[in-house]
Amino acid sequence: IMTDSTGLSKKRIVKSTHVPTACIHCKKAHLACDLSRPCKRCYSLGKSDSCVDIRHKKRGRPKLTSVKKWQSTNTLSEQHSQAMTSFKESKERNKPAQAVMTLFLSMDLCCIRVSDECLQFLNTSPSKISQCSLYDLIHIESSETLSRLHRILLDNCHQNVTQPISFTSASSESFLTTSAPRLMTIANGSQTLKETLRFKTSLSQFNCQFYLGGGLGGDLFKLSTLNRLYMVCLMTRDDKAINVHNILPSPPPYTAESILECDMMLRQQQQPNYSPLLSANSTTNDVNTIDLMNHFCEAIMSPCSTENNNPTQISSQDNSLVQNRRGKLAWALSLFFDYLIIFTPFSVYTQFIQCTVKMSSELIENGKRLAAYRAVDEYITSDCNVVGIGSGSTVIYVIERILQKPELKDIVYVPTSFQSRLLIADNGLKLGTIEQNDEIDVTIDGADEVDENLNAIKGGGACQFQEKLVAEAAKKFVIVADFRKESKKLGTQWTKGVPIEVVPLCYRTVIRKMENELSLKPKSAKLRMAVNKAGPVVTDNGNFVVDVDFGQLEDPASLLKEIKLLTGVYEVGLFCNMASIAYFGEQDGTVNTLVKK
Repeated sequence: IMTDSTGLSKKRIVKSTHVPTACIHCKKAHLACDLSRPCKRCYSLGKSDSCVDIRHKKRGRPKLTSVKKWQSTNTLSEQHSQAMTSFKESKERNKPAQAVMTLFLSMDLCCIRVSDECLQFLNTSPSKISQCSLYDLIHIESSETLSRLHRILLDNCHQNVTQPISFTSASSESFLTTSAPRLMTIANGSQTLKETLRFKTSLSQFNCQFYLGGGLGGDLFKLSTLNRLYMVCLMTRDDKAINVHNILPSPPPYTAESILECDMMLRQQQQPNYSPLLSANSTTNDVNTIDLMNHFCEAIMSPCSTENNNPTQISSQDNSLVQNRRGKLAWALSLFFDYLIIFTPFSVYTQFIQCTVKMSSELIENGKRLAAYRAVDEYITSDCNVVGIGSGSTVIYVIERILQKPELKDIVYVPTSFQSRLLIADNGLKLGTIEQNDEIDVTIDGADEVDENLNAIKGGGACQFQEKLVAEAAKKFVIVADFRKESKKLGTQWTKGVPIEVVPLCYRTVIRKMENELSLKPKSAKLRMAVNKAGPVVTDNGNFVVDVDFGQLEDPASLLKEIKLLTGVYEVGLFCNMASIAYFGEQDGTVNTLVKK
């Protein structure tokens, strides 16, 4: 304490030493915690790995009360900085490099060159993928996303031109003679798109980055070089993909009784003895389970093999033998699935279930795609002015095929529902209405069921009124569907009933009249209820839908006339004598056509 000339006491100001180091992120000294650890602020922000001290000369930083304390602290701070820096370097050094697969694609998404990582990513050699369309490799869940990416990149090329561009073909030698690093060069003015896609040959998801390549001299700002553009796709594996083992339920644990029972059935049928494999003391693995599955497949196939494939030529003497073989087949199938569930290895169980469901859905979706592609190729050309687009899951592939052909971009497309309206608008196609275009060149639509006379049941998506309106306005009405929709008589495959759109005010009256006044009495008539809302389904016209099950229809045209005479009926989901041709995508990859007689 000092005393000035006035006699008043005055506190002496002691100059403290500034701390010359601080955290590189928060610029604060490590005084609140142990200097061998990251500072609290960096720890809370997740920056512990990069928390190091740097020297500074600015004033206003945290101060220390004595030089001795600073000297002891400075040594620990330098040790902490060195330790954190070395830890960060070792972590970066030990981090494995992420594999990247490179795809060079033509502008119609045909694979030109593929990197060697293809075998690791897609379980397929690059030679098999070369010259294949990317649409054939992509999973059905990602096909719509890929179509959107394709359209965006094509629009990026055509933004300054009005005429179609003749791009370099996939078979051009320039792609083979140019080095891969040069082909990876991005074109000037190109967009870069990132999406997560799935492929058919892999269970993983991949982060894909698409852009236009300029390695052949393509430049979006030079119109004379637009024909040299191509597409590049860089793929990395998505580590955040969902694991199927966390989704599927665990198989039930096996018991000793079930094992003994199965083993006894095996001995009675003189099959191989798998009791050592099922022993509680022994451990099973995936290899043993796969071997057993193969044995059961052989057991399933062998009892039913017969030289006489025509059932009408089987004699009465062989009838008992056939019944016995069918019984053995049913027994083998049931026992096969029992063993599949009993076995402890979960990987084979999940793979079998997943592959079975995946194969079934892929066959159906592939059939839809084949039928839609064939119909577009044969009926929609650049000479068409107006085309009608139907509704449903199959129409998605119709739009997908249209987007792959730039010459079909100037056609006016008339939708039949809100779903098809969005498909047309979101993909940059010209949207029209039935009021503006009362004459349509061709209409392509799906169906719930088609009989041998090209009569169809439609309305599973509650769009039958607008679908029939656009179909009747077309010169040709084309149906596309998968193999499940073909039958000899309506009501055989589609058992949900004929969709009938009715005015909400009198839906009960319509149901009562159909039960009493129609010549063909319905088995059931139910108001269709919504799934994600409380109450019934409401159509785009504000009406209700009643599903009426008549069984198999012998004369659908007569039934259509009777229902249309009932007051309150807005439209009936029976399309009789309207279709010119129907395409059915089969399981074997072929397309079956049914032409109007």
